[in-house]
Amino acid sequence: MYSCIFFGENSQKAISDITTLSSEILNVLSFNKNKILVCGAYPHIALINGENNINIEGENIILIFTDKNKYNIKIKNCVGVVSTASDSYGARFASDHKFLLIDCGMSPKSTLTFSSMGDDLDIVCLQRTITLSDNSVIEPMEQQLHKKIKNPINELIFSAINIIINKSCT
Repeated sequence: MYSCIFFGENSQKAISDITTLSSEILNVLSFNKNKILVCGAYPHIALINGENNINIEGENIILIFTDKNKYNIKIKNCVGVVSTASDSYGARFASDHKFLLIDCGMSPKSTLTFSSMGDDLDIVCLQRTITLSDNSVIEPMEQQLHKKIKNPINELIFSAINIIINKSCT
């Protein structure tokens, strides 16, 4: 199981959107202080709203930063960092700790962006080769993503998580 820990003021909305996008593909455990949602018998991923001043232990952890704020995080094992802005704390955190970074955004410099956006279908584009923690190499690719939510950045976060977990965008 992978644990996706979200940081930032947009994290709860991102968790809700990722749950919507994931529920047909992966078994999801979504946790926040108010409720726990389990889709499927055995969850493939846990979506957790993180807090500042946190010490994280475990395996298969993915950190997701949805804003530019700085967080006090101590972690030993991390399979990837997903950041929604290249100048964010998440990008610096990944660089400082030598963790894989997947930068999601509408910029041509972003690791993951859209090559096309439509009413019912978006084309997600991995713009450069990345090497995952298991040393597998993912080449640039494009994949279709059927629209089920209104927030394109959360679609990119979903695709980044899928790249780390499944080695594909969707």
